[in-house]
Amino acid sequence: MRFLLRVLIQVGLIIGGFAILSIDPSRLPWYYRPKLMASLAFFFVLIIELPSKIFSPSPERDKFQDAIAFSLAASSVGTLGAWSKSVWFVPYDIFVHFIIPFLMFVSALNLFSTVYAWPKKKTGVILFVVIAVIGIIWEYIEYWLYARYGVGYFGKLFDWDSITDIAANTAGLLAGAAFAAYRTKIAKIIQGRP
Repeated sequence: MRFLLRVLIQVGLIIGGFAILSIDPSRLPWYYRPKLMASLAFFFVLIIELPSKIFSPSPERDKFQDAIAFSLAASSVGTLGAWSKSVWFVPYDIFVHFIIPFLMFVSALNLFSTVYAWPKKKTGVILFVVIAVIGIIWEYIEYWLYARYGVGYFGKLFDWDSITDIAANTAGLLAGAAFAAYRTKIAKIIQGRP
């Protein structure tokens, strides 16, 4: 079932990429650059497939791939104008910046600790730092895209939007770490280990 959803996301990105190229640019949001945005949609399809080329087949790899697919789909929906909307009374931008680090942390920790038998605590610390740094780099990329191409409505580096994005990223990471720790503790209790 999840495989089908992942494929639907990829097909949606491909159709969306071609649609962006074929629609009159005056009908798109003011910050769209059709060739760049379509290229990103096609690139996202490849990014979703990347784990299947790097990691051996496993349920953990599939969950990691699902997290990537959902994350890229959620970001793509944001570029269609959802950034100004809300999800369960939470601004969409904050929701996405919370849920993506949460999903990536939990699924990557599960992948590396289960499939490769890496120690969970050490892996969790490394993932936390790597994902936090990626979140900060993403804010620089947003700024660069705006400064270079006029894409987006970001404008300033580390303005209120960037600060709330980084705060939501951090909250998502902390929630992911707490969830993973709780899940590990429950698994130990079920298995009768201290």
